[in-house]
Amino acid sequence: MENEENVMIKVKTFISTLPATERELKFLLKRISVFNKSKQIFRFNIVGNSYVMSILKEMELDNKLKMEDMVEDKDQLTTALDTGSFTSDNVDFFINLVWTQIEDSNYPETNLKEDFDKACKFDEEDLFNIGAIFHVSYKKITVSDSVDINELKRVKILKKDMENKTIVSDYGSLMEFQLIFKELMEGFKNPKDLGDVSDIFAGIFSEMGLNISPSNGDSEDLNNLISLLDEDKLEEFSEEVEERNQKKYGVYDDIFQYLEKTFEELDNLGDIFKEEKEFVLKDLYHHSKSLDKAIEVLTNFSKVFSKLSTEYEHERDENCEFRRKSLGVLLSFSESDDPDSKVLLEFFADSKDYFEELSEVIENYVDMFFGITDIFPLFEDENYDKKVDIIIDEFDRILDNIKFIKTEINDLNNKFSKKLNG
Repeated sequence: MENEENVMIKVKTFISTLPATERELKFLLKRISVFNKSKQIFRFNIVGNSYVMSILKEMELDNKLKMEDMVEDKDQLTTALDTGSFTSDNVDFFINLVWTQIEDSNYPETNLKEDFDKACKFDEEDLFNIGAIFHVSYKKITVSDSVDINELKRVKILKKDMENKTIVSDYGSLMEFQLIFKELMEGFKNPKDLGDVSDIFAGIFSEMGLNISPSNGDSEDLNNLISLLDEDKLEEFSEEVEERNQKKYGVYDDIFQYLEKTFEELDNLGDIFKEEKEFVLKDLYHHSKSLDKAIEVLTNFSKVFSKLSTEYEHERDENCEFRRKSLGVLLSFSESDDPDSKVLLEFFADSKDYFEELSEVIENYVDMFFGITDIFPLFEDENYDKKVDIIIDEFDRILDNIKFIKTEINDLNNKFSKKLNG
């Protein structure tokens, strides 16, 4: 992650090509250099094969680009990612440029077919860190081209394989190629119209168990998505989503566990007050015993309520932020007519209904106790008054937490309602 104001997503880009498409490669590298300097959300870090790295060095020596605009670390250039070192951890975006050859004696470690087959294998096994996408381009061969027949047969086999497995654009001239990649790069500029990069996001969230597809969302939700795509935190975030979803109330577990336990203790406190009140009314001569019991009850329950509220408040902001971001991502990339997404959104809306029922009961209990503590026991006592003040502070704290939760739930539910009714 870079840049405080604009999140930057690093796209580790493997370019697999050989000298037969040198002009296309140089054009592509220049365009990437310009794109990276324009400070878009995405930044391409080139991790291509040996031939690609040799062209990068050549272009830097000719002052046609700066290496810092193309790679994350100049030391990276000492290790070209040919097929042998090409892994799912070091590639996000795969580009193959093919014309009349897939091997070259000057670069024996580079094999375009092996690169392609390995990338497909990683993709099929969902091993790519942020869901690699493929873009393969190749020039059509005419009868006037001077090529090795045996090599040409191998190229044709590879091209046919490509067409069955990934996005392929064919071109007949350098100008056509320029138009193809101009359009491709434009897709990375506008985060609300991701175009060819949609597979990145679909791959990410399919791993989280969410069936989603790109759609226009508001800028806040979009920023939530972008911030969660930081490659250094993605795996950790995915694991946290899965872990939270295993709990009773999913991403709302902290809220409802706190409210349910608070309600349970308020209910217990109510039963004790009711029993003690009946005892005092039956025997008005046992005030001292009643007072001791009331002070003990208030002391114990004030500690219980304080513990519950403290545990909830300790991670409240972190949980709230996680909920806002993760649900914002779902809203931005869920089609309203998608059944799986709609089920999730309906669950979130139902959570609001449950919260309102639970919070209303708790608020009624608290209001009732505000009155009870003023009249029970039946005479004044300084120590008792202190205990009453303490538990009233805890009641106020509970009400403040409910107010905070209510604001969060309502804000989220407004977005859910728009999706469900849109």
